[in-house]
Amino acid sequence: AQLVLDDISLDVAPGEFVTLLGASGCGKSTLLNLVAGLDRPTAGSIETPGGRPALMFQEHALFPWLTAGKNIELALRLRGVAKADRRPEAERLLDLVRLGGAYGKRVHELSGGMRQRVALARALAQDSRLLLM
Repeated sequence: AQLVLDDISLDVAPGEFVTLLGASGCGKSTLLNLVAGLDRPTAGSIETPGGRPALMFQEHALFPWLTAGKNIELALRLRGVAKADRRPEAERLLDLVRLGGAYGKRVHELSGGMRQRVALARALAQDSRLLLM
């Protein structure tokens, strides 16, 4: 087994922005995957406030068979938002990322930057106290 991360300690204050910098392959994504709960550490512990963090992947990871709005609504549904409230909230989040009016657009109709903003809106829809990007 290869040792990827060793002797890591990180405290992040509420409202603080933290950037991880390092060479390709140094463990930045591995650390984010550990914090997000996608991987488990072989030693030590990870504590995050207020439940599971929201994660925005490097690639947009949108479902191509869903519209921009429905991709966001999926996160809202998983969070337990009532069906009647999902579309208005998805539209609000699309407005927030400057994609008002894109609710019905399919993924293939969006530019790369627009896809990333839909992915950001979907991450924000999780209403987590911690957003990993």
